[in-house]
Amino acid sequence: MLTLRHTTLPDPDGHHPALRLKGDWLLVGIGDGQHVGLGEISHNGDDTACLRRVRELFEAHVAGAPGGFELNLAAITALDRGVFTTAPDFITATAISGINQALLDLVAQRAGVPVWRLFRPEGAPVHAEV
Repeated sequence: MLTLRHTTLPDPDGHHPALRLKGDWLLVGIGDGQHVGLGEISHNGDDTACLRRVRELFEAHVAGAPGGFELNLAAITALDRGVFTTAPDFITATAISGINQALLDLVAQRAGVPVWRLFRPEGAPVHAEV
């Protein structure tokens, strides 16, 4: 069973209005009881509304998915090409992005690989490890 949580990481430099994207970072975590995948939803314009939207989307399409949600790259891709294809507003788009990042991070952690490796074509050579 997947769970959802969130945390705020304070900006060590504080918020500076002249640097519009400075400030605290808001992260969502999707956990499986052993690993937690992280997604970032900072600077969305309304943290409370964005967190509410994350919860709604998570409950409807991940935790409460009809028939269950099989945690793998194919299932995440199906969300991206299906219900997560478009968003009616910036808050929803940010929420979708955070869920997507967290799910991909969780799948990668469970596989013991970096996220980029999930997208490497099977058999493709790797010239440099990061």
